[in-house]
Amino acid sequence: MSRAAVAFLRGVNLGARNKVPQRALAERLAAETGGEVRHHLQSGNLVVAAPAPAPAPELAELIRRVIGDDTGLDIPVVVRTAAELADALAACPWPEEDPRRVHLSMWDQEHDPGKASAMVAADWSGDEIVFTGRNAWMRYASEFHRAKLGNHVIERRLGVIATARNADTIRAVRRMAGS
Repeated sequence: MSRAAVAFLRGVNLGARNKVPQRALAERLAAETGGEVRHHLQSGNLVVAAPAPAPAPELAELIRRVIGDDTGLDIPVVVRTAAELADALAACPWPEEDPRRVHLSMWDQEHDPGKASAMVAADWSGDEIVFTGRNAWMRYASEFHRAKLGNHVIERRLGVIATARNADTIRAVRRMAGS
């Protein structure tokens, strides 16, 4: 899957909310794209390797449409190429940290760099954030469920729709996507 892209679905399969069966979605996308589609876990991580990969915005829109057609849900989708994920992983300021405490938040819209700088300078009670383009690495001082900083803060402060995964998940889907 060396020319693959990874699609990250925002907020799916969280308890009883936003149920999107990953196997069925992968099968439907494979039929739509003519390429292999695999999923990692049940939390909305799809590796898509089409014969002629669509640009990220078109792939995100295709996935969003397929999910809407099949489930009636409108699920935001963020797409990164294997190369973009490799760059994001290389930019991680905490590669040796417990991967459950390090998360990558990703979005596609433009954001205000001044607002991002203000977030970096803010007091997050021991949590930290580092921006790299349309991504932000977050390191939590303890459990991310109790942190002041998180994907919801990035969305609110930057005015973007974002989704986040822990470092282990990012590494796993990057391996699945190939080099």
